Amino acid sequence: MKNRNIYWDTVRWMLLPVLSNVIYEVLKILMVFIVAYYLGGVTDAAIAGKYTIFLEKGKVLLLVMAAGAVCVPLAAIAMDFIWIKAGSVSDIEMCSKISFWKYDKLRKIDEGEIEYKLSEELCEFRICFANIFSTLLLVPFFCIFLSYCAKQMGFLYLLLGICCSLFTLLIPIVFRKINLKYEKENWNYLAGQNQIFTQISQFAGTIKGFGLENRIVKIWKEQFAEHLHSSRKKAVKIKTLSNEANGFVKAVSQIAVLILGCVLLEKKMITTGCIVIMLQYLSIFDTFFDRCIQSITDISKIRERAERLHLFYDDRERENGAGLSDNVETICCKNLSYSYEGNNVIDKVSFSIKKGEKVQISGQNGSGKSTLFKILCGLETEYEGEIFINNIELRQMDLSMWRKKLAVIFQNAYIFPGTTEENAAMGDLNAAEAQVQKQMQFFGIADMAKKQISYGANELSGGEKQRIAMARAALKNSEIVLVDEGDNHLDTEGKKLLFDYIDQTDKTVIFISHDPEFRKAANRVMCL
Repeated sequence: MKNRNIYWDTVRWMLLPVLSNVIYEVLKILMVFIVAYYLGGVTDAAIAGKYTIFLEKGKVLLLVMAAGAVCVPLAAIAMDFIWIKAGSVSDIEMCSKISFWKYDKLRKIDEGEIEYKLSEELCEFRICFANIFSTLLLVPFFCIFLSYCAKQMGFLYLLLGICCSLFTLLIPIVFRKINLKYEKENWNYLAGQNQIFTQISQFAGTIKGFGLENRIVKIWKEQFAEHLHSSRKKAVKIKTLSNEANGFVKAVSQIAVLILGCVLLEKKMITTGCIVIMLQYLSIFDTFFDRCIQSITDISKIRERAERLHLFYDDRERENGAGLSDNVETICCKNLSYSYEGNNVIDKVSFSIKKGEKVQISGQNGSGKSTLFKILCGLETEYEGEIFINNIELRQMDLSMWRKKLAVIFQNAYIFPGTTEENAAMGDLNAAEAQVQKQMQFFGIADMAKKQISYGANELSGGEKQRIAMARAALKNSEIVLVDEGDNHLDTEGKKLLFDYIDQTDKTVIFISHDPEFRKAANRVMCL
């Protein structure tokens, strides 16, 4: 089964919510059952003129109704808390899977699509899943309830009541397919809107620079108008018609129960109280049969959502392979080539780097320097040729084990929300505070150790971000350091600090820099 992972995860996430939902529904059935029982007794006692019994059962009825007014809402609150917790756990776990996708997939995926799948489709998948299994678990309780009803008011009246309740399902069944059609069109429209919002955020500079604001507004208006006329108006009409027809059919059902009850009463087959009880039981029948129809609809929904959510489980990075128990003595590339969209970025490059060497990679823009780093990090995997780490080809290696040997400083440093010190410490979460302070002191950021950084790190300059990234990389207990134009955002002092680090460290360093001064830190220069 292709999507079994999402199903098994959902079982784990939603087990408690499903059980809480079943308990809540059983409690509601029990309350309706008890209220109906005493209400029927009060009715029969009033008609028979037995006022003592009328008062006794009336008191119990009021107490039961008061207890229900307290217990049912409390149960609903408890169930909501359980659902919220389960939803949070599921959201966190699904988000965590994104980190383990292949780099190529991470680079191409649309942020708006991911946000939409997490906020809308995953939520609906959980709800549909829980509804289906809650309904299945409620079936035995419903059968027990029906067996008691048959003894209480006779099989014939029960059967007639069920038939009247089933009649109310006619409208949902008739409108089910067309409602699903319009619902799907609305989902697609909302997903497209999310993608536009993401693109506006990503390309805000271009939009502002070229004065495209009005054009964006026009696109929105055109898409909304098309959706409104082609789908939304029709969906509203159908929904309104469906709701009104459903209300009418339910009213007809209740009238039918009354009329049939009167016929049976006249034949002395039931009492007046039975009619009152049946009118109360109709709500239980309607709710259960509505759940059954909804579950049938949810089965098709859940299959479609599972297909769409399966992308969270696809294309995970390689998690097994050969490890490196020894130190990295050599990195050897043989006829390394890499193409992107039909263009050769790297063409048959061969080289060997020994432990402790400082190698500068040079070349013109677009010559593949940054791509080479991504290949060495195991990010870009669709290369030709061979890369040997010691005597193990990179394709056969456990990537997580290999990356523990690496510390990387990219052109644009990513800074996490938190303090400067916490960001630097991410290089080695087990490092002592003194070690973290030492690296921050070396790279000149010790005075901003406690500075709070928000998401996006807008409080920091490009040079400050780069210094944090340098301290983070230096702190990591790695054998190899890769520096991809790490001096780009640095001032003169920052460049000197980076130069001193490369020059003084005993680690293997492979770095890209257009600054001629950095050549002095290299044992050799390799041109691409």
